[in-house]
Amino acid sequence: SRVATTKWAATAAACARGALGGALLSAALLPRLPQPAALVGARLLGASSGGPGPLVRSPWEAGQLSVGIPLRGLGSSLQDLSLRRQNRPHAHSDSDSAASADDDEDGLDEVLGAALAMVKKLTGMLDPLRRQLRDPAEAEEWQNKGNALMTLPKGKWHRGLAKTEAMDYSRLDESGSPVIMEIDLDPAKDFQANAKLCFKKARKITKALEKVVPLIEKTEDSLAEWDAKVESLQAWADERSKDGSLSPAARDGVERLRAELIEEGVLRLPKPPSEPTDPEQVARQAFKRKYGRDIDCFRSPGGHEVVVGRSSKQNEYVSLQLAKGDMVWFHTDNRIPGSHVLIRAPMSTVSDEDIEFAAKIAAYHSKGRDSFHVPVMYCQGHQVRKIKRTPLGMVSISGDKQQIIVSPELPED
Repeated sequence: SRVATTKWAATAAACARGALGGALLSAALLPRLPQPAALVGARLLGASSGGPGPLVRSPWEAGQLSVGIPLRGLGSSLQDLSLRRQNRPHAHSDSDSAASADDDEDGLDEVLGAALAMVKKLTGMLDPLRRQLRDPAEAEEWQNKGNALMTLPKGKWHRGLAKTEAMDYSRLDESGSPVIMEIDLDPAKDFQANAKLCFKKARKITKALEKVVPLIEKTEDSLAEWDAKVESLQAWADERSKDGSLSPAARDGVERLRAELIEEGVLRLPKPPSEPTDPEQVARQAFKRKYGRDIDCFRSPGGHEVVVGRSSKQNEYVSLQLAKGDMVWFHTDNRIPGSHVLIRAPMSTVSDEDIEFAAKIAAYHSKGRDSFHVPVMYCQGHQVRKIKRTPLGMVSISGDKQQIIVSPELPED
């Protein structure tokens, strides 16, 4: 009837102005409406955009769907992307026209190679983005299923129901009545809960399209720009091969592109020349790390090695592996936690100055570092023992020990 035709034409126009724009009003929908309604809906759609607009195929439909999408809104954006991708000039990685790297005094070859790498990078970014595209008609279908489920009476549902039939008011049969659609259900959820699931799936597809399409658009624009820059660089390479050098304008262009590539992170700034190393400083650092990581090594005033553990594991190594016989072993006294320190020389050859030197290091590498005076005990290496089942880094001392009070201090390198 004329009333039904006008009603469904208005519904079609409302869909066209919805959040999905023209993309949700696919050509798959209009043929299912009565012919007058389809025509009116198409005219309303065209009037809202300034013209009827041709029906075109969307990127995801190539070889898969035979559905057209009006060239406006989201469908327009995707179609524009597809056409630009097909028509853009392809970058050639042929290096025959460029001079050899040995003659790259102007940096052209380096910039050309980096620009080609940029084109490859952007092309690689497009593929996963395109795979995320979904047909807007799929979102429309989930929305229609949700709307249909909301019209069903609650009494018709029972737990375990896996499938039901409902009227799809977005489509009419030949008699003008809504089409009966079959809908799969979650058996544990009622009609309203299943409808919410359908609406959620529709929103997910819509949001993905709204997010991915601008990214594709931006990447396509960048790719077209870098394609053009590669062509310019190749033209300058041909010019250099012919004339033997670049013109001033070409040199300026190469420098501008170099700056862009550095900003994009494709090219790196050349490292500044390093200052000449001090051989003595290198030797001091090598001596300090003589026993590896987490063990410091110093030279006492008397010329003896002073070894300091910087972790529980390395403390045990210093105390149980390096400490031998009558070597002098140090630790902060009065239960103050700290590093294990060792003078690798017999106690009989160690001077008072050496003992004070090592004790200050032990005080510095302890919990008493911020104190003005710290008690440090010392004994011979054979007095240090490990008790079974004690934490890593904990040892015991047997026999007599001596104590010295020092101020925490590290020797200058």
